[in-house]
Amino acid sequence: MVHPMGKALDFFRDELPDLFARGVALLRARAAGGDERAAAKLADIMGARGLGWLTLEGAGEVWLSVADGEMRHIDARTPGEPVRFALRVPGEAVDVALAALAGAVDLGSEKAALRAAGTASARLERAVGEAGLDFHLILQETPDFDEVLIEIALNREALPDKPTFTATVRWDDLAAMRASGMNLQQLFLSGKLRLGGDYSRAMQVGMQLMQPPR
Repeated sequence: MVHPMGKALDFFRDELPDLFARGVALLRARAAGGDERAAAKLADIMGARGLGWLTLEGAGEVWLSVADGEMRHIDARTPGEPVRFALRVPGEAVDVALAALAGAVDLGSEKAALRAAGTASARLERAVGEAGLDFHLILQETPDFDEVLIEIALNREALPDKPTFTATVRWDDLAAMRASGMNLQQLFLSGKLRLGGDYSRAMQVGMQLMQPPR
């Protein structure tokens, strides 16, 4: 699956919802077969509800709606629906990342579908709470850019002008984390994930999500 320049919008509008649907179907089948972990994950996804707002600078924006285990692209914000996830990132960086991903990852695999389904989480929504959470993720020394700034807000109506905290990591360290199975806490303790600003609430949310589901 190849993503030429300028196709990032198509991925988020069309392919991500399809991947999400396949991931939910996989979890549903596994849960029906007695897989308790799959059942818990499915319940978490089914309980998630709200909107995702992605701004790809230089390309446009995408609105996604998640409810009852379904993700779909919508033309504009649905009145009354909470914004669970807002993100702004350079469109060119997303195009390059998707092209690299298409060459390195089988987007038709069960693993890719399950990860797509995992982008919705009622537990995360509850953990972040009404106060919301916002930060900047700074990726340094990426293969194609010196630095990529990703602005992220959870349970917020819009991205603030100034983030509550920043998280900075080198691209190679992030790739090594994914390959080794290391988590973000271990990356932070190793000194390779550098945090600045008031990240106390982020740490609280992270600790809460590490607890077993009730």
